[in-house]
Amino acid sequence: MAQRLGCSVSTVHSHLHRVYRKLDVPGQAHALLLARERGWV
Repeated sequence: MAQRLGCSVSTVHSHLHRVYRKLDVPGQAHALLLARERGWV
């Protein structure tokens, strides 16, 4: 993903952690569950 976006892997991780924080979830799995519950995916 980082390569496609033209940034470093650490930048992608940083952005993901900020998204998880804003969603108030501990990580990717919980973010996906939340997205499914809310009909986002």
